[in-house]
Amino acid sequence: MAPKKVAFIIILNLAFAACLSGEIEAQTQYYIGISEATWDHSTLRILFIPKEEESWWNSGLIDSTVQAINMWNDAFATFASLYPDFAYISNLRLNTTESAVATQGFDVYVSWKEQLTDNSPETIGLTQPYTLSGVIESCNITLAAKDALGISLADSVRQVVALHEIGHALGLLHSNYSDDIMFNRTSFDISVLPISNLDAYGVARVFRWRSFSSQFSPSNQKPSSSSVNLPSGIEYEYLNAPQQDPLSRTISSFLRYIQTPEGLVRLLSFMIIIVGFVSIVSAIYRYYRPRKPRAE
Repeated sequence: MAPKKVAFIIILNLAFAACLSGEIEAQTQYYIGISEATWDHSTLRILFIPKEEESWWNSGLIDSTVQAINMWNDAFATFASLYPDFAYISNLRLNTTESAVATQGFDVYVSWKEQLTDNSPETIGLTQPYTLSGVIESCNITLAAKDALGISLADSVRQVVALHEIGHALGLLHSNYSDDIMFNRTSFDISVLPISNLDAYGVARVFRWRSFSSQFSPSNQKPSSSSVNLPSGIEYEYLNAPQQDPLSRTISSFLRYIQTPEGLVRLLSFMIIIVGFVSIVSAIYRYYRPRKPRAE
């Protein structure tokens, strides 16, 4: 290969690398969407409606959801203790009850289906809130037991999906960060994502009336933007994150990231860079390697 062609390939690969680095850097600006509506009380009663008569049912579906709810309750307490300006979030509480039928008087109803392919092949969790005059009246959460291929979801995936859908029930929309539980795609990973202080801050903004009074009043629910960033001085971090060695944490983060459209594009770009680099080295080697004299 001619030296000019080698130089062109080098420049092209450096351009790919620059774009990749720039896009990754841009993703460090974290934000989360929040609902315009809020609950008018701070203790939410959640009813589980199991499907014990179905062949696909197993009790692990409820266990994963209970663990997710406990994580949210713990996150409220931790966030309130770390950031006194939002201490009122410690008054939020999710209480659960189980019943074979949908009983009136609850705030959130959680049920399960074998699959949720009626909505989208990728859907494994769905939340439908019902609002009136800026107040959330009730909310239905439907969780899948299996994915679109009919494969039972792993416990970790069930728990992450429950965490995500409960976040919606609390009034959160989506985050822009792929390692956040409120990212718009659930990742199939072996670990459970912790709740972040961005998630808890978003809930605090949804329940901002609680900072003025223990009783809801529309006048205390001042308008807010549809998405929020963490206040200055608060760095993005996980709340009550379990200990995890750096290698496992890096692998988990990578697996989640490459399942996003942006991550897949960047992975392909990185592969192109590697292939281009190998091609360049191979071309240089072939161009400069000693040539054996031909036998006459």
